[in-house]
Amino acid sequence: PQGITLVFPANYAPMYSILVDDQDRIFVRTNAKDADGNYHYDIFSPDGTCYLTFSLAESEIPMAVKKDKMYCMITETEAGIPQVKRYAMEWK
Repeated sequence: PQGITLVFPANYAPMYSILVDDQDRIFVRTNAKDADGNYHYDIFSPDGTCYLTFSLAESEIPMAVKKDKMYCMITETEAGIPQVKRYAMEWK
């Protein structure tokens, strides 16, 4: 509308969201993308050591991580029902 000025910052925060699992591992979604346009996630140990980085599509949003399973909400069906995708995680 007239009279409103939008101010966009020159820089954006390097992270978008944080999720902690039942083992106190920290999952951080960054604003960085891979070559396919998927967002990077960094996983840190409770003491702050970075375990690994992986990528997920923008449509897959991690909601919970428990007992080495990651549950992601994904796009809704045509009927508007949200779907969940479960990933098994193996730690070495």
